[in-house]
Amino acid sequence: MMDDADILIDEMADLLAEENRLIRAADFAALARIAGLKAGLVARLEAAERPAAAGALTRIGTAARDNMRLLDAARQGLRAAQLRIAAIRGAAGRLSLYDDRGRAVSIATAATGFERRA
Repeated sequence: MMDDADILIDEMADLLAEENRLIRAADFAALARIAGLKAGLVARLEAAERPAAAGALTRIGTAARDNMRLLDAARQGLRAAQLRIAAIRGAAGRLSLYDDRGRAVSIATAATGFERRA
């Protein structure tokens, strides 16, 4: 029969697998809910009568580190997308050129609409 720690380790492994799925699906709202569940499981693991086996802790530690790497990659991707969008928006209002001395010069451009000619 499994003791409390073993049951909690299995619950944590399942929760980390679900977290991994949500990260890959970019379901950040659901990830926020999972964070509270993980904190609760950690507290329950710390209070368990018998400690969890080292191998089981290593397994969930590896899964947690994998999820941290995925979250970091997602954060970096979101930041890169924000920077790219800002660059595109900024480029719409100005034209960057170089002068005869090789210095960068920005020229503001007027917003233009689509013009039809007959």
